[in-house]
Amino acid sequence: MTLKRKLVGTLCAAFILTLAAGVFIGRTTLADAPPVAGSTDDPIVTQSYVDAKIQAALAKLPTGNGSTGSGSTTPAATGGFQVVDVPGGKTVVASTANGLEVIVRSGTVQAVTLNPNNGIADLTSGANQTEGNVGLNHYLILAKNDGRGLQVTTNDSFMMIRGAYNLQ
Repeated sequence: MTLKRKLVGTLCAAFILTLAAGVFIGRTTLADAPPVAGSTDDPIVTQSYVDAKIQAALAKLPTGNGSTGSGSTTPAATGGFQVVDVPGGKTVVASTANGLEVIVRSGTVQAVTLNPNNGIADLTSGANQTEGNVGLNHYLILAKNDGRGLQVTTNDSFMMIRGAYNLQ
């Protein structure tokens, strides 16, 4: 009986060692395998692949067009701000009901409103700007094309504008 017990114990130990060796060798072999190209293990891609992806993304963006000048409508670049040099005495107003976003970067600019209850939203200060000078680098929103605007009182002013606007 003891010989039988020793034989069974030896066979079980050999089986367990063989299984453990197989698992170890399998993991080592998988770890040394080269990653599949383009997978998360191998993120290097070719220039043509990147160019194709960029062109596909750009094709999905709508394009804007327009001309600048006195009283003209100019949509800003889609998805970003357009830097505009506004001459002195001109007023920037929204040309569509979608409104306008403006950041005044230089010059002296005053808020123009027809109704004191409907001002220009100054998100930087959290105020409703109805009259007076507008602060530089403040994020302003002209909600719609109802006559609200920003009038340049110096020689000129650089503004960052997103949305369709008129210079009056």
